[in-house]
Amino acid sequence: MPKNIICLVLTLLLLISCAPQKKTTLAIVDAETTWSKYLDRRATLDPYRMQLSIRLGLRGDTRRVTAIVWGHNTETVRLDVMAGVGATVAQIYADPENFLVVAPMDNKAYTHHGTNKPLLKIGVPLPLNLKNLADLLCGNLPAVFGQRSGDAQLKKDSLVTFNLLGRLPGSIDVDGLGHVVRWEEKPHGGNGWIMDIAYGEEDDLPSKISLENRSGQRAIVVVRSRESAQDLPLTPMKLTIPQGFKVLPLAKYAAENI
Repeated sequence: MPKNIICLVLTLLLLISCAPQKKTTLAIVDAETTWSKYLDRRATLDPYRMQLSIRLGLRGDTRRVTAIVWGHNTETVRLDVMAGVGATVAQIYADPENFLVVAPMDNKAYTHHGTNKPLLKIGVPLPLNLKNLADLLCGNLPAVFGQRSGDAQLKKDSLVTFNLLGRLPGSIDVDGLGHVVRWEEKPHGGNGWIMDIAYGEEDDLPSKISLENRSGQRAIVVVRSRESAQDLPLTPMKLTIPQGFKVLPLAKYAAENI
């Protein structure tokens, strides 16, 4: 190879080796701006009510239900689940310490006390509690994913990956608008959950959440409609167990219904 060509190649390699210093600085600025926009999505929830379509199960074997979720800017969340034509199969009440499922068609109620992801106990493959889900659907992203840990990584598709502290361990991919578009559970331990989030064009809020883990469990939540706070009456949050219903621990629900 001629000496002048060798010199050109060496010069090019030298330039390439020097370039990352400038790119690293730009990546830090972009990451900090992106993180700031993510934090700006912290919000106090107004009264809300949403119609949902939910598909649950294993890959290739899922079932579809519809649901209504509502709340009044408190830690309490209500969810009614329907199957078929308007048949309510479960009414759910959740606050930070209590979880109650009333199954009207079976004349049974299932109770749970504690904070350890009761949705998983009833066969709903979501690594979230109902308050997390409500916050996420209402766009209150920092309340769900929390704070970052360590350095950020700038990805080729203009996304920034941040490692997380606590709450949902793992990492999030955030776009330039502050949207969390993907969450991945940390690789060591856990079930290997991956969550993809799509946003509506009109309201800029999460419109579709898709989750899957390494065992093939899947959940797809689609927001069909939202009611604005000014049009929303104070729908009762309290859920009482009807007289004569058999009361069982929540763990029995999965054994009897799944």
